[in-house]
Amino acid sequence: MVRGFSLIEAMVAVAITGIIASLAVPNMLPILHRAELGGATDNVLGFVSRGRVQAFADRRCVQMVVLKRVAGERQKLVLRELNTFDCDGTSAHDQDIESAPRLSANATLWTVIDTLDLETTNVTVSFVNHPKTLENVEGGQFGTLPAPGYDAVPQQELRFRGNGRIWSPDDNATDDDVTIVLSHDRSGDTKRFRIAGNGVVVDRPGGT
Repeated sequence: MVRGFSLIEAMVAVAITGIIASLAVPNMLPILHRAELGGATDNVLGFVSRGRVQAFADRRCVQMVVLKRVAGERQKLVLRELNTFDCDGTSAHDQDIESAPRLSANATLWTVIDTLDLETTNVTVSFVNHPKTLENVEGGQFGTLPAPGYDAVPQQELRFRGNGRIWSPDDNATDDDVTIVLSHDRSGDTKRFRIAGNGVVVDRPGGT
């Protein structure tokens, strides 16, 4: 005769399982946070590479825009190809692309190539160590981006010229390197990678 579990035995087993789980969860959080940060970093790296490859392929200026994150939502990045001859405005290092000559009279200013939504709300992307930090000064020239309301808040941007090099708004800049930092809000950990002036990632992601 096979004896089954009594209700009391089953309740004891569930209670023990709950205790073990409650002890394990706090220890798992750092691993989960590292995985979130690492995954976001890989995705952003791939997105940056996609922009440079597109610029090379089309011999056009490609712009990566990091949209300011709205509280409680995932941060969004946008790649767009500018329908101008280069990344400059009417003069060299002029960030006002609205004034730049279009490829054709009927061409819109830009075309969205791709968008990236980070997979977690816990990670923030930002630029550091770039001349003028490439903070957008174009106002409404971003037009209607994929998420309504985003163009009402500041954005940061990075531009690849048609030769794959980083474009800078600073005509006196001798070092156009860009460092992109990803920060995890809950753990405080960061990962960063540096893009050289020629557009190549020279420092692979590391933590602080």
